[in-house]
Amino acid sequence: MLGLTLKCLKVTSVTNDGTYSVVLNFSKGLNILRAENSSGKSTCINSIAYAMGLDAVLGPGRRKPFPRSMHQFLEASKEDPTPHIVKRSFVELEVENKNGRWAKFKRDVEGNAEKVTVYDNSNNVSDFFLGSAGSVGSAKSEKGFHYWLERFIGWTMPTLVTHDGKPTRLYLECIFPLFLLSKREDGQKYRPIPQLTME
Repeated sequence: MLGLTLKCLKVTSVTNDGTYSVVLNFSKGLNILRAENSSGKSTCINSIAYAMGLDAVLGPGRRKPFPRSMHQFLEASKEDPTPHIVKRSFVELEVENKNGRWAKFKRDVEGNAEKVTVYDNSNNVSDFFLGSAGSVGSAKSEKGFHYWLERFIGWTMPTLVTHDGKPTRLYLECIFPLFLLSKREDGQKYRPIPQLTME
């Protein structure tokens, strides 16, 4: 993303008999995830969006965009189907902005999903809310995560006019999909998903 470099993604499930996690480190430039079906590619992409509170772009239902291994149970292996019951799960995303400032976002999947905890390279730890607090959304309040994230990236989101003539801000959720590419079903070309059309 412009103004934001992904550094590391960690996905963790804490179960009744142990903690299971996977770590994915990113390089500067283009990163391509390539693996067999059901290997976790979609989970990785969804985790990035989820960690930044942008999971609304993943579907209208706002259900948790994760497999059952993040919110119900996971199995040790195909040979050993004994369920490990998930007590808590979370994603952590390390990023760097264009000024070299580092931050890590941590958001619960099973737990308090309406909060993002931010750790930065000044050893500060801060909690920010997602969604809305009363009539104020997370992009308008100084305690909102999207308010903080816009400033961390260094963007000033423009004001647009709705179909009924009212001014409204363009939100990060509207443009985030433009930075993801998904392989087409025919396997031939890549395309942004989903498409964003503005009139």
